[in-house]
Amino acid sequence: MTPATDPVASSTFSSSACAVCEPHWLEDLWAGEALRAYWQALPRISLAAGQAWQAAPDVAAACWVEEGLLATVFADPQGRERVHHFHAAAHWLAPPLGLPAGAWRIEAQVPSCLRVLSPQQLDQAKALDARVADWLLQALTAERQRLTQREHQWLMLSATDRYLQVLRDAPSWLEQVPQHRLASYLGLTDVALSRIRRRLRDAEGRE
Repeated sequence: MTPATDPVASSTFSSSACAVCEPHWLEDLWAGEALRAYWQALPRISLAAGQAWQAAPDVAAACWVEEGLLATVFADPQGRERVHHFHAAAHWLAPPLGLPAGAWRIEAQVPSCLRVLSPQQLDQAKALDARVADWLLQALTAERQRLTQREHQWLMLSATDRYLQVLRDAPSWLEQVPQHRLASYLGLTDVALSRIRRRLRDAEGRE
């Protein structure tokens, strides 16, 4: 298997990967031929940069990001959009519960691929191995905790500090994510983000 199709491929994981889905755990879980064949047969969605995808909870219980970088984009009744989170490779995401179809979407920032598990397919996996339910619950909970912790931290950071944190933790996003999406994620306008970038460049030039 290649890293694009194998959930236990070592190149899929990094220091920022899912806290639960570490290679040694997945290698054990997916060692069985039946479960591995099940995984390979799951729907695999490929998205071009800028392409959006959404599915109701009865269609997608969970999604595994194999490659790329996805954004969860919410829209209010007036049509104003906000990037809620980014989801890099080797992370799980779950469709938001209780939101109408037009209120959210998953948008690829770069060419991306994800595996989609419907509730029925998740039940099939549980039937193959009872550990799947516990594993996926832990994985989704860990992902939610990671995102919630980031939100709480950002409440105490200035706009400049939030931008600097992205520079430190995910510098590749500056090339992968359109500025208006990055600004939305940071809770800024495009103009405010441009001012922060310019101010930081000017300060660096004076040093």
